[in-house]
Amino acid sequence: MNEIILRPLHAGDEKAFMDGLELFSDMDGDWYSFIWELGIKFETHLQTLDDRFHGRNLAPGLVPDSMLYAFLNGKIIGRSSIRHDLNDYLRKVGGHIGYAVATPYRMKGIATEILKQSLIYCKDVLKLDRVLVTCDENNEGSIKTILKNGGEYQDKVLAKSETIYTNRYWINLK
Repeated sequence: MNEIILRPLHAGDEKAFMDGLELFSDMDGDWYSFIWELGIKFETHLQTLDDRFHGRNLAPGLVPDSMLYAFLNGKIIGRSSIRHDLNDYLRKVGGHIGYAVATPYRMKGIATEILKQSLIYCKDVLKLDRVLVTCDENNEGSIKTILKNGGEYQDKVLAKSETIYTNRYWINLK
């Protein structure tokens, strides 16, 4: 497999982004992008991503974040959403990093690589010393991914609809 490159979107990525939307069409849209809306200009989308990175025009309850996309041979096959800080909700359930891989590319080590590169970004760009990564307690793939990247289990909390537990892991970046 060729090298996966995890990076922010650039102006020349519109076709790859739109193709990625199709690749992720079997999932809820948030797995690909939290902010994309049909009909929005790609340049506007890029500006919103930049605003979120810099903490401009954030809705109440949101923290600055970086949305990075995993490119393989020019195709977007995954993404990582990295929150720069934690609020109460993220400290409990969401954590610093959320990642997704398109269905045809799962179980090939791509999530592990996306998280690995996300951790480098957190250390080198955001200057974080440690990050919180969470997943549903029954998501064996994510648990393995987090553990392979140095995750240390802290605890589990009752989160979604008071029926699903969320596992919480800390990863030291020092």
